[in-house]
Amino acid sequence: MQFLKKNYLKISLIITIIIGLFFIYNKPEYKYEKVDFSNIKGWQNDDISTLFQPFLARCKILNKKNYNDFSLEILNKPKRWKQICEEVVNVKPQNFKQFIEKNFQPYFLNSKAEMLYTGYYKPVIKGSFTKTQDYKYPIYGKPKDIIKLDLAKFGIKDGGKTNGRIQNGELIPYYTRKEIDNGNIATKPILWVKNYIDKFFLQIQGSGTVEFVNGKKMYIKYAGNNGHKYTSIGRVLIQQENMKKEDISLFSIKKWLKDNPEKAQQLMQKNERYIFFSITNDNSDGALKIPLQAERSLAVDPKYIPLGNLVFINTTLTANKNKSINTTLFTQDTGSAIRGASRADIFFGDTKEAEYKAAYQNSKGKLYLFAPKLGK
Repeated sequence: MQFLKKNYLKISLIITIIIGLFFIYNKPEYKYEKVDFSNIKGWQNDDISTLFQPFLARCKILNKKNYNDFSLEILNKPKRWKQICEEVVNVKPQNFKQFIEKNFQPYFLNSKAEMLYTGYYKPVIKGSFTKTQDYKYPIYGKPKDIIKLDLAKFGIKDGGKTNGRIQNGELIPYYTRKEIDNGNIATKPILWVKNYIDKFFLQIQGSGTVEFVNGKKMYIKYAGNNGHKYTSIGRVLIQQENMKKEDISLFSIKKWLKDNPEKAQQLMQKNERYIFFSITNDNSDGALKIPLQAERSLAVDPKYIPLGNLVFINTTLTANKNKSINTTLFTQDTGSAIRGASRADIFFGDTKEAEYKAAYQNSKGKLYLFAPKLGK
């Protein structure tokens, strides 16, 4: 007791410092702050009529789920969503913006790190249902022996989800990219493509269009993954001092791979994550199975920015001398590299111009999420 009395001030100061450090280092990664539409740069000039149909489609999905699939508090308003979705069917597309202003409240996403916007596109790839001398690289559907594992169901908080397989009665990680390339997979190819590099970047994008020799086109969509962590081969090239950070882009990486064929496959296999596909005539893609719109659809991490919502972004178009992007988008997709509250991926379409824009897109900016007002 004497020690405590004599050193009371010192002990109090130490405790205060410890508590202060705790709150500094345990500051939430992000928070949503209420703002007015008038505070959003570019909102007044944005025509959002093309987002009317995706919004209606989202309401149909919510209806099937009883309007109760949001974990974020500002969005988790089942009765209000039901009312909004019942009313929006009577709205004309040209009046959709006024409807949003009347029924929704904008929230600024205030994150520790500034929002980083990259881009993606839907590649067009030549394919064949038959293996030939030209078409010899397989595209696989989801294997039957792959097992989904949700660690949260085993009491592991924030454990996440992964995929594995059973071997000798034990659940182990599924085959890596290298192992699958070597034939270790319990399924047959759904089609064959000409080029391993094109196949690799098809997997990075997650969906695409397949053109067959007879001119027929079909869509190829994400069907699952092998559960391994995504690794950026651009980052590997920088670490290996094969390229400088400022020179990294989709085109520069592709060029390096083509110029270094003896090292190309080994580098791509550094990314152990492997994507499986399905083929369809339906072009409704993205995580919500609602058609993506060029420069109106956004891939996000659903743990921080829920899917199926309108957001407004302020950023720049890297490929066009940092031209301003002030526009409303629909959160309807996810991505292996899109993790955290400060990452988002703009969908640019399926043209050569879209590929160019997506290849260079890398800019900081802001994001505003629209959440239902409480209503009457």
